[in-house]
Amino acid sequence: MNDMLDEIEIDKDLKDNSLNRERDTAKIIEEFITCSKKQIKNIKADELNDDLRKLPNVKKFVQSKNKEEYRFSQSYLNKIYSLIRRTYNYAVVKEKLLKDLNPFEIEGKIKKPKANKNTKVVKSFSRNECVKFLEELNKCDHKFADILRIQLFRTV
Repeated sequence: MNDMLDEIEIDKDLKDNSLNRERDTAKIIEEFITCSKKQIKNIKADELNDDLRKLPNVKKFVQSKNKEEYRFSQSYLNKIYSLIRRTYNYAVVKEKLLKDLNPFEIEGKIKKPKANKNTKVVKSFSRNECVKFLEELNKCDHKFADILRIQLFRTV
């Protein structure tokens, strides 16, 4: 995984911020996916599935005064899954793993983890609320006003 990220950095395939997020995700994988310490060709699909299955139950702490407990969101679990999948594909391309041994080549062999976190209910604006919001937006000169207008028109 680190070889892949190093190559991405050398080739400048990602911006610095995106690469840093990928490296942060790699650290999470190294910390919570126990089979990640093995050579990729020695990792069994069952081991990887077991580790991925445990992820939604992992409790982490936000570094703040309250030390709030949280679990991984679905979007973060998707990032972890995606990075692992890309690492396997990279290993095949670099001939460190035979394509037949890539468990991601068989649909459903590696299961994407599902978050246990409650999904926040998002209520969209009604048409009247959109009109009022646009009226207020037209009165101000905010740097994101145009972006907000476009987003409103995309949803109406």
